[in-house]
Amino acid sequence: MEGKAFYVFFLLPSPSGKNYKWLNDLYFFLKNKCKKTSVPKNIYRFWKCNNTKISFQDPGSYGKIVRSKVKEIFRRTSKSSKQACKLAHIARFIQAKEILELGTGFGTTSLVLKLVNPHSKVITVEGVKEIANMAKETFSMIGVEIELLPMNFTDALRKFEDEKRVFNFIFLDGHHEPCSSEMYINHLLPHMSSKSILIIDDIFYNKAMNSWWMSFFPDAFSIKITTWDAGILIKNPDFKKKEYFTWKILL
Repeated sequence: MEGKAFYVFFLLPSPSGKNYKWLNDLYFFLKNKCKKTSVPKNIYRFWKCNNTKISFQDPGSYGKIVRSKVKEIFRRTSKSSKQACKLAHIARFIQAKEILELGTGFGTTSLVLKLVNPHSKVITVEGVKEIANMAKETFSMIGVEIELLPMNFTDALRKFEDEKRVFNFIFLDGHHEPCSSEMYINHLLPHMSSKSILIIDDIFYNKAMNSWWMSFFPDAFSIKITTWDAGILIKNPDFKKKEYFTWKILL
């Protein structure tokens, strides 16, 4: 179905030129590479079966005390290994040197981003210290070098500004609320390289997020893509025309 859906979406409206070729190449890159990539599924199983009780202050859209079990939080907040693999290969497709993830969770997506892009610098930010500790455990299981910042997004953005950091690939997964999402993106724009990708997760989190996403297309980006669960914004000066597409895949 994915191949068929791809062509349906890119024939309405009929695409042409560099934008279509680039997206077509990306689609087949994902289709071929993800099949050949193995991810550490034992780590996913470890967290899915963890009955430890956990309590923390949610810094995101809920802003309340969360009391649950580790496995329940993991299942509710984490990308599947297949979805993480697709994200990682998008970063690989553009040969991203600096990858930023805002919303580490248990670190499984960060881990796959690093394993698929071993020569890239991966920086990940998690505002819940209790969850950040889980991510540290994930990274130690494999022994990968990932820079984990246990702080809220706003503090991390200030840090990036002070350090003049530049990223090629950004995955924004947290605080699913229109005003906050737009604020983060506006602050991230100066830190995006001339050719880069920003992916926003959970654009259908609620009606407000969906409405915001459908109208959000800043001039800095050339291509906007809506997938089943995430929004993609592509910054590339080679694409002179701003275009919007729909792509029925999970990211």
